[in-house]
Amino acid sequence: MELHTYLEILRRHRWYLLLIPLIAGLVALGATYLVAPDYVGTAVVQILPDDTEPRAISLRPQDGPGVVATGFRDPTEMLAQGVIQHLGSRAAAEQIAERMGLARLPEPTGVDALKARARALLDGGWSLLRYGFVAPKDQHEGIIAAVDRALDAELVRGSYYMTISATWRDRETAAAMANEAVQAVIDHSRQIASASAAEQRRFMAAQMEEARKRVEAARDEVLRYSQSGQAGQRSGEQALARMSESDPRLAALYQELELANDAYRQRTAQWYELLLEEARPATQIRLIDPAVPPAYPSAPIKIYWAGLGVAAGLTAALLLAFFRHSMDRSLRSPEQAEQALAIRLLAVVPTRSAARGAARRGSI
Repeated sequence: MELHTYLEILRRHRWYLLLIPLIAGLVALGATYLVAPDYVGTAVVQILPDDTEPRAISLRPQDGPGVVATGFRDPTEMLAQGVIQHLGSRAAAEQIAERMGLARLPEPTGVDALKARARALLDGGWSLLRYGFVAPKDQHEGIIAAVDRALDAELVRGSYYMTISATWRDRETAAAMANEAVQAVIDHSRQIASASAAEQRRFMAAQMEEARKRVEAARDEVLRYSQSGQAGQRSGEQALARMSESDPRLAALYQELELANDAYRQRTAQWYELLLEEARPATQIRLIDPAVPPAYPSAPIKIYWAGLGVAAGLTAALLLAFFRHSMDRSLRSPEQAEQALAIRLLAVVPTRSAARGAARRGSI
């Protein structure tokens, strides 16, 4: 078909093209008032990895010792990935729900109630097909699952900042949940740092004990040599120091004793530092901007829904117009009559309105 044919089809069905998109847009806009709004509370945190240089990583298959691929990963991204993994865990969701005192979920209304009922029927049917029975859902488990779905985290590319957000039906709960999520991440980071410091402290305690034994062994060796006939009968550290100036063997033993004492003092200082770090662990995550109750909901966006309804209505109107045209067998032009009858057209009988128009043009 030519362009004027398409335009003629649209002209004949212009009311479809006007009314159906308008009605669909109004219906979609009205539906947004039946859906409960979602509010998003967002907090900004700063992550401070221990290393800033990219780390080399190797990917290995589970069923073999070979290396599949090697590459480099940014420590900031690795730390952010750990934060995201922790927020997606059951422990984090349970901790947040317990701190906020979420005893029950808000009852869905309107379209959300229908969606919740349909989702429950689908989940129950799928469980029945897979397992042969439907297990009853505990309310506590439902709260944990809802909190887990509400949390989200994203790293701001090219920076040391992350956004931690929570989506809920009221603005105060959304902001409070985002802040509790930040606190859960900080607590988890502190627990990891404290556990690491405790493990290092135990290792350092073993090293300190070995250093103490080396000090005692070196001191006994010095005393044993000094009390022998080769070094005389004088004792005491100052006397041993003076004696070491003239006795090479005693000087070597005395130097070994000093090195052992230095190593022991160094291990002791490190042990106390780790003890302090275990008691007051430093975290790699800092809260920069806490979440505040948002002024506007994040969904539904009314203009988006209205535009989607208009687009869907316009598509349906176009399909209906071309469908009616394809089902219409009437002849509307001399060309269509010649093509349908396969004979030459001799004359055209004008309609009354066309005849009046021709007479009016002739009188002019």
